[in-house]
Order: sequence, then C-alpha cells, then structure tokens
Amino acid sequence: MKANPEKYYYKCSDALIKWLKPGFFTMKRDFIGLDGSKETGPVALKDLTLGGIYSHGNWTDLKEFLRTHSKIPEPTFLYVGDNLIQDIYTPNVHCQCDTVTVCEELEAERTHGFTENWHPDEQFLVSTIWGSYFNCKVTDNITNWYHIMKTHSRLCVPSLEYVASLPIDYEFPANF
Repeated sequence: MKANPEKYYYKCSDALIKWLKPGFFTMKRDFIGLDGSKETGPVALKDLTLGGIYSHGNWTDLKEFLRTHSKIPEPTFLYVGDNLIQDIYTPNVHCQCDTVTVCEELEAERTHGFTENWHPDEQFLVSTIWGSYFNCKVTDNITNWYHIMKTHSRLCVPSLEYVASLPIDYEFPANF
C-alpha cells in the first residue's frame, strides 16, 4: 500500500486515512486520560492538568495548555525526535516548531564531527550497499533524509546521552 498509495487511498476508511498521517500536528484529536495503561476517556483542554497523563491529543491544544501555564504570551517550543517525517518535518512545516533531530547514524558513520565513539549497532546502521545516510555515493549529492534534517531541524545530534554529556554552556556548531 505504501508503494502505491493512489491505488488504495480513496478505498480506505476515514479511520485508516487518519492513521496514515502524522495526526498529532495536523489534526484536532482529543486528549485521552490515562489511569496507568487504562484509557479513561476524552479530556477537554480546560480539564488538562499539569502532571496529568494523556495519550493522543493534538499540538494546538498542547501549545495553548503550555502557553496558559507558563504565563508567557508567545512561548517558543523545541520538539526533539528521531522520526524524520513525524518528528522533524511535520512539526516544523505544519506548526512552525523548532526541531532537533536525534540521528544515530551520525555516530555510526563517524561523520559530521562525531569521530571518537562508535555505535554498538553500527553494523545495522551503516550500509555497504547503499552508502552513507547523508550523501549518495553514486551522485555525491546529499540524500533526501539529510535534506530534511538540514531544512527542518535546528540541530542534529547522535543521541540525548551525547547532549547530556556536554557542558551546560556548550555551543553547537552552526551547521551539520
């Protein structure tokens, strides 16, 4: 289905079509309250609480909730993720969020300044057939994935552990 979505898209139910999209940033779904792992039902924006545990939801309501509780009229947000479409492209394009890409391939390929460590799953992350995650070995152009990172992310890091290991006043290089 993913290879030829046009053949199936209009035959799918509305629920499946909504599932195919990164809905948190593009739809207005209700937050669902959780009691442990049990869903307790929809929770209106006015009923969300600090420290509450929820699933589903949407960016518009979360942004309003955080704005209200921070008492900052126009707060800025930084979204950190490892899925280039759902965590980087979509929040940046649809919600104008600044994003940080967590990309293990930086460390695995020992590239973009990450030369000291090696990644324990390097054998699965580095392809001897396809080449680099960042540059196409046949054309020497950047890959689509790298283009998404460069265009829609403020920063790209190999892991959150890497960031946590740096001094609090560390300044990241302007490009990656």
